[in-house]
Amino acid sequence: MKKKSAGMVPATIMAAMVAGFASPANAQSNVTIYGNLDTAIGKTSNGAVTMGPGYFNWLGFKGTEQLDGDLKAVFNLQMRFNPDTGGLSNPGTFWQGESTVGLQSATFGTVRLGRAMTPMWNSLWLFEPWANGATFATLSGYQTGSYSSDGVTDTAQNFATFARINNGVFYDSPSWSGIHFSAAGEAELAQGARARNKGLSLNYDGGALTAMVSYEKNHQYDEITYAGATYVLGGLKVFGSYAHTKVLNVKPESLYLLAATYALNASDSLRAGHGRNSGLRSHKTSLGYVHAFSKRTSVYADVWNEHITTGVNGYVVGISHSF
Repeated sequence: MKKKSAGMVPATIMAAMVAGFASPANAQSNVTIYGNLDTAIGKTSNGAVTMGPGYFNWLGFKGTEQLDGDLKAVFNLQMRFNPDTGGLSNPGTFWQGESTVGLQSATFGTVRLGRAMTPMWNSLWLFEPWANGATFATLSGYQTGSYSSDGVTDTAQNFATFARINNGVFYDSPSWSGIHFSAAGEAELAQGARARNKGLSLNYDGGALTAMVSYEKNHQYDEITYAGATYVLGGLKVFGSYAHTKVLNVKPESLYLLAATYALNASDSLRAGHGRNSGLRSHKTSLGYVHAFSKRTSVYADVWNEHITTGVNGYVVGISHSF
């Protein structure tokens, strides 16, 4: 999955690495090229057949340089794109996924500066069988409802900062027996914003149990409180989450999600889930099947029913490959 040899890195990147990392101490450094490709064909009962990303698609470059002691320099650059057209997911933001640089210590944690997901959004994918995707059968809308980490310029900026903040300071603590926390906030007040985005999360990764509680407030004082957990019992994995939002000009929302995946064998699995939004009085039920050819390549088929103002059915088939 990781590609670290000099022959696999473009010449311009390799030159920058040599110039930036060369020192009398010959500090150790590495760069990883990574990405994801996911394309699907789907249809809803009130729409036409469409092709599009079944999940998010990205190409990224991340790396570390070993400094003194346990201190490392870290960076991460990630662009997002639509494989069905080859275009950027957000033409106005080239490094849509992330653009950060920072310092990492096993003792003191990691500090990054730049653009990245907020602590809540960075872990939401763990608590939804479709990994908090954005289209088709995903139940991600029943994790966060009407809340956006921006809340002010969403439409004008094509939702570029829906789950992220710019000019951010991000801290991730070390793990103490599976417990760790993250916090983030904006160093600058965004244009048109009434407040700086700020958020934190407390996470637990303890073998069979994974859990998170998180709180975030956006540019116009909208806020969300979120709690999610998963538990693994043999081939069964159960997901559950609850969130409460307060969004300007929107009725307060209570969001519930209950879901599960079940491994039929080493290659095939089923997934199912139900989400409900008490504020909008909407709900969605999704069912799916995944066949993994390998750890990196899989195909899937999903069906769902969602009721917002009227009931809509849908289906999708797709293929996913990561590297």
